Amino acid sequence: MDPFPLWRQLTSLNEIFTDPTIVKVFHGGDNDLVWLQRDFSVYVVNMFDTHQAAIRLNFPIGSRGYKSVLKHYCKVMEKVALLKLYYTRANCFFNFRSR
Repeated sequence: MDPFPLWRQLTSLNEIFTDPTIVKVFHGGDNDLVWLQRDFSVYVVNMFDTHQAAIRLNFPIGSRGYKSVLKHYCKVMEKVALLKLYYTRANCFFNFRSR
């Protein structure tokens, strides 16, 4: 997605991203946080990073990816999980836009 046409509107994501009652789930979001804050003035409160969790849980180095974590804990295949994630994000976006 090219964010440039929406650049000025991206700060409206702060309504959701700074809400401490909503857990935001990232995987390897270290750089994402830097870019969101620096480039778009979008801040994240109450975040859970599945990659950092895999590190803390001593997953082997080759098994710390999103797919491996999902397979281990959720017993789902990546494509199914990503499809659900896509529709969840789409619903969130459209519900947010309709306010």
